[in-house]
Formats: sequence, C-alpha cells, structure tokens
Amino acid sequence: MNAASEPAANRVLPGSPIESAASGRPAGKTDPAMITVQDIAISYPGIKNGPAVIQDINLSIRDGSIVSLIGPSGCGKSTLLKAIAGLVPPSRGRMDIAGITPQEAAQRRLVGLVFQEANLLPWKTALDNAAFLLQVSDKRISAKEARERAAENLKLVGLGDALAKLPSQLSGGMRQRASIARALTLNPQILLMDEPFGALDAITREEMSYLILDIWERTGKTIVLVTHSIDEAVLLSHEVHVMGVKPGRIVCSITVPLAFPRNSQSFADPRFRETEILLRDRLIESHGRPRQAS
Repeated sequence: MNAASEPAANRVLPGSPIESAASGRPAGKTDPAMITVQDIAISYPGIKNGPAVIQDINLSIRDGSIVSLIGPSGCGKSTLLKAIAGLVPPSRGRMDIAGITPQEAAQRRLVGLVFQEANLLPWKTALDNAAFLLQVSDKRISAKEARERAAENLKLVGLGDALAKLPSQLSGGMRQRASIARALTLNPQILLMDEPFGALDAITREEMSYLILDIWERTGKTIVLVTHSIDEAVLLSHEVHVMGVKPGRIVCSITVPLAFPRNSQSFADPRFRETEILLRDRLIESHGRPRQAS
C-alpha cells in the first residue's frame, strides 16, 4: 500500500463546531469517502423525544485513512462507533458505509469490530478463536479455509507461534492481538476499534500502536479508533475528531501533520508536540473548562 502523507499544515476543522454541525456537510473532504455521516442523532433507547446521546454529527472518513475519536467519558464515542458498525440505529440523519447502509455493510462483512476486552472463548485455541466469527458468519467457507485465513492473520499480528494456545496461556496483549486477528479474518474494509488497548500497560499499549500501524501499512484498511490517549491518537491518526458532551457532538477535527510511516522517532518530531498541545487544549474545552492562558 502507498500510505498517503498528510498536509504539513496543522489546522482545526471546522472553525465553528455549531455552524459545521448545522451545515449538514462533512468538513471539507474531496477524497473518496469510505464512511459518511450526515446530521446523525441518537437518543436513548425507548425514549422517542428524549435527550440525545449524540447529536448533529457530521463526518467524512476517506478510504484507507486512520481516524481517532477522543473526548470525555459519556460523550458518545462508543455509541457513534456502534452506529457505524450497524449495531445502533440513528434516531435521525444518514450514514453510508462504502455507499450502503451500516446494516448492509455488516451483513457483507465490510466492518470488523474490536473491543477493549478480547472476549475470546476460553475453551478454544487462539487459532479457533480467530476463525470463529468467519465460520459463524459464512457457512459457505469450510472450517479448513477459515482456519487457514485465521492462521495468516495470527501471523500478521505476531502470534504465529501461539496458534495452539488457549486464552489462559496468553498475556493481555496477546489476547488482544488474537481479537484483532479474529476481526481481520473477516477481511473487512473497515476496522472499528473501541478502546482496544485501554486495559494494557503503557509499554504494551505502545507496542500495540505500532502493530496497528503495521497492519494499516500492509492492508490499507480504513481504521476508526476510540481512545482516551492523546499520544495514541496523534501517533496513529491522519485526523482526530474531538467530541464534547451534553449532547455528544464533534467540537473540532485536527489533521495530524506527520508523514507516514510513523514510529518511536515520531514522538521527537516538534509537530507531534504541537499537535498534542492543540489536542489537549481542545479536550480541556470539551470537558467544559476554559483553556489556561500560556
């Protein structure tokens, strides 16, 4: 894959989050979009006119990009991700995934989902866990073919020597690698990741970030990541969308000006620090606190 580098200018889009949300137009993208979200709102289940969990969400995520959603707890990051996955229907608005509805995209296995907890079946080996979703979702694929695909993806995530191990024999990071392999075995165009490294220690978490970059460079998949980590968002993303609360909404979008490939040396790039400071300021504001003067 030819990993596209981003413009060198660091900018915040849109300038006014309320005006951008009200416009009904995703923020100024010209590249082909894999995911389009227009004026989405989601209310609490069973409350027709109740308060919105998220409101006036507009996004355009281009094919082959890595995008992060970051914001305070309760701002609706996971809800938005589940809506993209076709698991939560919007109360209003429109969502397109590769030109079709999220539900159709899920049925066609265009979307793979990775959660914070690996949720591996304890009685199955890493290989059988990685093959399980494909076997369940497509009865036309033989068990042999599913296991072959699973083995390839376990090797891709660095578990080629752990195919026969049970989850109890794997570390936390290894279990999460296996869950990523399980999603990749579906061969989705889009990989949705809901705080997948939140339960891991700092060093393992950084190693997993490099794994995601490696997977992206090898496969070119569109990746949408929910995270609470500013460093993680900057390291991984082409673009970071900052969400606010009451209701959940996108308050700004920050384009990360670092070229790919990215690695441990990226942390030393002055633009990394500049982006981190900008993102931190916007997160403070999204929590409802004024930014401190420098």
